[in-house]
This record gives sequence, structure tokens and C-alpha cells, in this order.
Amino acid sequence: FRSRAEAYKAILMEQIRAEEEIYRQDELKRLQQEEEKKLQRNKQEEIRKGLEKEEREAREKAEKEAREKSEKEAREKVEKEGVPIQFIEFKEEKFAISAEAKKFFSSITNEITVIGVVGIYRSGKSYLMNRLFRSQAGFNLGGQQTGCTKGLWSWTRKEEGKTVVLLDTEGFSDTANGPDYDSHLFILATLLSSYLIYNIKSVIDESTLGQLGFMSQIADKICTKKPGKTETGETIHHHFPKLMMLVRDAQFQLKKDGKSINP
Repeated sequence: FRSRAEAYKAILMEQIRAEEEIYRQDELKRLQQEEEKKLQRNKQEEIRKGLEKEEREAREKAEKEAREKSEKEAREKVEKEGVPIQFIEFKEEKFAISAEAKKFFSSITNEITVIGVVGIYRSGKSYLMNRLFRSQAGFNLGGQQTGCTKGLWSWTRKEEGKTVVLLDTEGFSDTANGPDYDSHLFILATLLSSYLIYNIKSVIDESTLGQLGFMSQIADKICTKKPGKTETGETIHHHFPKLMMLVRDAQFQLKKDGKSINP
């Protein structure tokens, strides 16, 4: 009986070892399969990251090329058309030419023609200047109630061998400024311009006539001769611009005594 029990025990132990070996083999196989799946997932992840990197680099390259193209076009446009710059600014209670304008205009060697515009604020002077260069952009066009141009701004282009400068001025009668400020602006625009456009909304009023009278007072104060020489006024016209009165949005008929008249 003891020998049969020992034999049965040996058979049982052998079965247990066999089952353990099967379990060990199954576990090893399972671990190998998991490792293979992990390697496969890692490979797929590397492929995915590689594709994403290529897509990102291609996108960044395209964006860089588009940005460089846009910057190049902008530079070419600036070189061809120029951009407005602050010409004269008001700071520390006085008018002064800006450092940018001083550097820019000192580099110009050919003949300069300056077309200036003056008039009441919020009357479309900046828009008019933009249209003179056949552009929808350029001088800032503000949508607010108060004027958006401060001081004097210039926009320069080369036209037929000459340098043409558009001079946009801060509008008159802005509540933020006093009457002396407007007078100083008017003097600067008058003396700097080759052609001066007086921009008028709807009708020529008393203030407009007052400003034009002020122009004649300026002429009386200007000396074109050297000290000791007699001032005759014969050359004063060389120092004053040609004047254009631009009446905009006029709704009246140009008639006098029933006859049409020229503006």
C-alpha cells in the first residue's frame, strides 16, 4: 500500500510539474506576445511621430515661405510706393521734424514736389491724399469723431524722375487744440508745399476766408532778400505754393444773377 501511495504521489507531482511547465510556457508566450505588441506599438508611434514631424516641418516650411514672400512683397511695395511717416510732430510745446523724416529726406538728392492739404478735421483730407497716389491705404483713416492725423505726415514716391511728397496735416478746429496751434500748422503747410489744397466741406465760410487772409499776412512777414537789401516782393511767389480750393459735397448751384459761374 505504501509503494502504491508513493507511486501515486510521484504521478501527481509529475502532473503538477507538467501543468506548471505548461503555465510557465503559456506565461512566457504571453509575455513575448505583449513584448511584440509593445514593440509594434512603439514602432507605430515612431512612424506616427515621424509623419507628424514631416507634416509639421512641411507646414512650417510653407508658412515660412509664405511669410518670406509676404515680407518680400511688402518690402518691394515699400520700395516702390513708400509708406507714410511722421514728418513734423508736436512735443514739448513746439513743432519739430521727426528723426525718421530728417534721416529720410536728407537722403533725397533729386527735385522734390510737395503737395500739401489743409482743412477742418474729419473732412476727408487723408482719404483725398491716398487717392492722389491711387491707393486705398496709406495715410491712416480714422472712424472716430476726433481727428486721427497728428502733426504733419508725409508720403513719398518717385514719379517721372522727381520725388513727389504728399503732406497730410492735422485738421483745424479740433477741440483738443487751440487757435494758435492751427495757425502754426497752416504756416508750416504753406511754406513747405509746392501745391496746397485747401479742403472745404460743403461751403466756403468765414473761417476759411480768415485762414486765406492769414496767408497774405504771412507773405507780409517773409523776407526773401539778404539783410541790407530792399524787399520788393517780386520773388515772394517763389516761396508760396500754388493754391487749390477744393469744395467737397457741395449741394448748391453755381449761379449768379441767373447765370452759371465757374467755381
